Amino acid sequence: MPKTLEEYIKEYANHLRRRDKSEKTIEGYCIGVKQLLCKTVGIADQWEIKIYPEKLTLSDIEDFAYRLRKAYEPNTQKIKLSGVKRYLKFIKKTYGNNLYNEYIVDKEETEDILKADTPQDRKVEVLTKEEVKMFFDASEENPRDNAIFKTFYYTTQRLYSVQNLNVTDIDFTPRETVDGKQYYNITFRYQKGKSKKYKVIPVEPELIDAIKTYLGMREESDNDGFIYDNYGNKLYHKDSVFLNGTGQRFTCMGIYNMVKRYAVRLDIKKRIFPHLFRHSAVTILDKAGLSDAEIKQKTGHSKLSNALNIYKDPQTDDIVNKTQDALTLESKPQNKPKPMPIQYRDDNVDIRIKELELELLKLKEAKAKEQVDKLNYYG
Repeated sequence: MPKTLEEYIKEYANHLRRRDKSEKTIEGYCIGVKQLLCKTVGIADQWEIKIYPEKLTLSDIEDFAYRLRKAYEPNTQKIKLSGVKRYLKFIKKTYGNNLYNEYIVDKEETEDILKADTPQDRKVEVLTKEEVKMFFDASEENPRDNAIFKTFYYTTQRLYSVQNLNVTDIDFTPRETVDGKQYYNITFRYQKGKSKKYKVIPVEPELIDAIKTYLGMREESDNDGFIYDNYGNKLYHKDSVFLNGTGQRFTCMGIYNMVKRYAVRLDIKKRIFPHLFRHSAVTILDKAGLSDAEIKQKTGHSKLSNALNIYKDPQTDDIVNKTQDALTLESKPQNKPKPMPIQYRDDNVDIRIKELELELLKLKEAKAKEQVDKLNYYG
């Protein structure tokens, strides 16, 4: 008897967890496979399976990929199509469906039907310090939103890491540097990629004050504090720092929409999204003179690499000033060197200098004669 759609998806999700995929990646992969099995590219209230994994064909994959490209941006296409590609490997091993082999042959002979469109090269505009302050000021009446904005900015962490932050991850004990500057430590246990390592980030007192204000005002959840995903897996605990209106952990999409609402209210014309705070903070740190190694400790990158250069966004004014000075072909007016002051020496000094010059000349002549004699002797 065929399994239900939820059973198929849960089976695939558990397979991905065994391979250390993050929950966010698993969610994206599973939605893509759901849409494939239901023959839709939309999100439905009621999912209805129309084709079973054992009977998937190359024609089904090709049709799904074509409609997916018409409906989504390249970055979204990539997530869903990557999930489908991995699913083909999974059903080959689990159900004996050799569709993955057919896909590889077709890819080599024609083209990769599971390849996403190339994203357009879009410049990301960073937020200025004044614009960051606008977000802080606009959210003063909402302690939760204010704490979220400051967490993004002062920790330079990604959306998923902030969303999964727990109260127990914050050390509320103040520390001091040698110079007497106060700071606090926050541990982020959810990092990008397969690595299970956590990162301790030193943060400013202003952030901790905002979090304390929010925690002191929020209402605790009346339930057991846990929520579950669609597959019955326990995901989160009430220890979460940021809770939504229902008393559960904020979702990534909930935070994303909240940031967009503030951007509209502030009439900021730039493309605003949570990751922009990380991008902007790194650019500000780079302009302040921090080295890549120092920025790496703040952002949580596992190693020094070109990845940091993605965040360090050179500003137009800096580029114009430096390139115009470097590339100009016009001669710049130069200050005339000041004439050396005339120095007077007594006659005895002049006589001694001439004597030394004659002695040096005699030494050079003797050295040259010695070299000639050697050549004649060995010649």
